[in-house]
Amino acid sequence: MKGVFKILIYILLGLITLIKLAGCFTFRDSQKQAKDTFGKAGYQVQSRMIRAGNYSLHYIQTGVHDERRPVLCFVHGSPGASNNFNNNLLDSSLQSSFEMISVDRPGFGYSNFGDPVPSLAQQASLLKNVLDSFTNRTIILVGHSYGGPLIGQIAADFSDRIAGLIIVAGSIDPDLEPYEWWRKPANSVFGKWLLPDFMTTSNAEIIPLKWDLEQLEPRWCRLKMPVIVIQGGRDNLVPSGNASFAENHLDSVSYLKIHRYSELNHFIPFTNHQIITEAIMEMDSVLNSQRIN
Repeated sequence: MKGVFKILIYILLGLITLIKLAGCFTFRDSQKQAKDTFGKAGYQVQSRMIRAGNYSLHYIQTGVHDERRPVLCFVHGSPGASNNFNNNLLDSSLQSSFEMISVDRPGFGYSNFGDPVPSLAQQASLLKNVLDSFTNRTIILVGHSYGGPLIGQIAADFSDRIAGLIIVAGSIDPDLEPYEWWRKPANSVFGKWLLPDFMTTSNAEIIPLKWDLEQLEPRWCRLKMPVIVIQGGRDNLVPSGNASFAENHLDSVSYLKIHRYSELNHFIPFTNHQIITEAIMEMDSVLNSQRIN
């Protein structure tokens, strides 16, 4: 019996060691890594940092500068970092057509890593400072997973700056947000000590997400800009019913297209980025058409 107990202790200590070692990973690229990645493809990339109150917000910038064109702004999920959209940022058709930025959301990447902001509204207010760096430019927001409701919050709060939304596997329906019993213990002092910073940051913002989505729900119907939704049928993290929520709540937008892909899972930016590129080109065509009319 003592031998079994010792084995269990060793297994537990081994698991704790592995978890703590995972804390060394930040899932972000250094400036050198980013420049090497983009340089090999023949493109330039800049690393930008701005202050917003007590927060430092980081984003990367690439593509072509054209004051007449919208800026593409990519917003990652939870956890994540600005490099999550590298496949799109390196897409030749986007590189030649858009100025693009990809942000590290508060608490991730180089934006005060490990210091969460567990509120859609507060994150939207902070990220507005990044958008304000592009004076007199309209923005197309592309949000994946948690980034989906966040770009909806930004559009609801600062609609005059936003030209269009592309929601990729976005968790926007409060009724479909699951209750997960383990999240509160993971948010305890012991849980925060045990888990890596990227996990505790993610957990801290997911816990109040259902409440945030309930506050946002009545505001979706007031949005006017075009919206495109991409949803996979094999998404085990964000149920496909979220796309139906968009259909039922985006009553006033100037254009709405729901793209459902029965065979896709949650990780579309990593596995099928060309679908996002196609949606961006679709959005650009819609905006050009609306501008002419």
